[in-house]
Amino acid sequence: MKEKIIKENPYLLREIQSEEIILIFYIYDIYALKKVYPDMSKFSYAQFLTRSSIIANKDTFMKNLTDKIPQSFVNNAFENSFTYLFKLSEEELEELLIELIEDYMIDNKIIDVDVEKLNKYLLKEDLGNVFISSLNMKRFLYDGSMNVSHITYDFYNSDINLLAEILFRIKDIPHGFINTTTREMPTAQEYDTILYFPPYKYPGILTEIGRREKLSQYGSVSFEYIIIEKYLKHLKPKGIMITLVSTGILNKTADINYKKRVVEKGKLKLIIELPRLQIIPFPLSMAVLTETKEKDVTISDARKFAQNIRRGINFDSEKIIRALSGQIEGAVSLMNYEYIESHDFDFTPHRFVESIQTNFINPTPLKDVTEAIFRGFQIPSDLLDECISDEKTKIKLLTLSDIEDGYVMKDSLQSLKVVDRRMTHYKLQDGDLVISCKGKAFKTAVINIPYNETYISTGSLIVIRVNKELIDPTYLKIFLDSKNGNEALRSIQTGASILSLNPTKLQNLLVPLPTFTRQSTIASSYKFKLQNIQEVKEVEKEMREGFKKKFKDNFLSLLV
Repeated sequence: MKEKIIKENPYLLREIQSEEIILIFYIYDIYALKKVYPDMSKFSYAQFLTRSSIIANKDTFMKNLTDKIPQSFVNNAFENSFTYLFKLSEEELEELLIELIEDYMIDNKIIDVDVEKLNKYLLKEDLGNVFISSLNMKRFLYDGSMNVSHITYDFYNSDINLLAEILFRIKDIPHGFINTTTREMPTAQEYDTILYFPPYKYPGILTEIGRREKLSQYGSVSFEYIIIEKYLKHLKPKGIMITLVSTGILNKTADINYKKRVVEKGKLKLIIELPRLQIIPFPLSMAVLTETKEKDVTISDARKFAQNIRRGINFDSEKIIRALSGQIEGAVSLMNYEYIESHDFDFTPHRFVESIQTNFINPTPLKDVTEAIFRGFQIPSDLLDECISDEKTKIKLLTLSDIEDGYVMKDSLQSLKVVDRRMTHYKLQDGDLVISCKGKAFKTAVINIPYNETYISTGSLIVIRVNKELIDPTYLKIFLDSKNGNEALRSIQTGASILSLNPTKLQNLLVPLPTFTRQSTIASSYKFKLQNIQEVKEVEKEMREGFKKKFKDNFLSLLV
């Protein structure tokens, strides 16, 4: 539509090149007049001004808009384009305005397309009641898949706010404007969705926000956290908030109390460390805040997913979305609360990945000390039905549920009638280490196989077959069960909603590798203490069974 109209009226092309935003306001003024006065194509210039003034006096938005249009521009535009524009239908004017506004936003880098794509992936389809305090708006103005009941907005710039109002009116979206630099949000107002992208591009606005919020009383606390905490009070219990923050404040000591509150209240779900945006001169990260059951935080160091790889500028949203959905290995990790607390609530994703490998003695990739790392057999249900035996046999099926407290609960193992040829590659060897491949908690066990028995591992487990001349399997289990080992494992987990380990990623996991003598000493001490615990458990089990039997079988004797 835009190209067609420009071709028919060259004047518009000249104005787009020089006064594009003023031209948009002028065309909307004609559009608003046309809705009230359908037949005014023969109006004189004086009549045009009079009618426009009447509408503006009844509508504050129209008054703000017409005040932005210089009188000299109106006079020249009326002579060159009014008759032509007024002959267009309302639908044609709407289409023209939408195209002009979107092009203006993109040309002036108000909209970052990749930010919008990432927003769309992270947000729910039903956005409900939305509050936008942002420079990024395409998702809400041009994307037809959005489903909102009401939008309250402030895009930090008077011209941008006017353009937003035009689009909301054209698309008939219930909306309201609030100038967040001068006004408070209504106390009782709550939103299903909140977008907060601080106005880094307009430092003067940050100063105004600081004055209104009296930020000086907070000392060196980052203003982003103060505003985030305030906005969270207006987020509905099951709502979602997405915000950009400068990456530098993720590890700022002065902000510890704010970061601690948001984690302990179960509000922080995800942090993505982003490549640089062209429109912002410093590194940014994106945070997703919503109600969670866990204090753990999912993180992604997405700095490498840039369109300009060498300079790391403007992230590739498609790659980040693939990473968050588990399609790119090693891009998503889980930062547990214990780690966060012990590191002064430093949320920086790349610091987490780097810190788990520090202080290792002779850090060595796991592939250098193992003979094989593979996932167990994902047995088809029909094959399992054929092979399961109701009677005890020498062939056992090892599943995740058979591992408890680092032990294989041998009494619970299911028996198989026969080893199918498809199971052959999944036979366990004595001394193999198995680890659960899904979930936040890791289960590990070193397998001790009784004489003449065969164990088959299932797909819920990953088998690590070590080179016993280089590393003790029990020592490796101790490391993986430790705080450092758990953090190392979390750093290579993939997936967003369901975290999983991958045998390929495990191959590159760094493990501390002291001398074999030192490993054996640690393993022997562990086995000795573990045996003591097992003996206590056996005594406890016998006492518990005896206690139950006494009160179950001899109850009547207690009454005598």
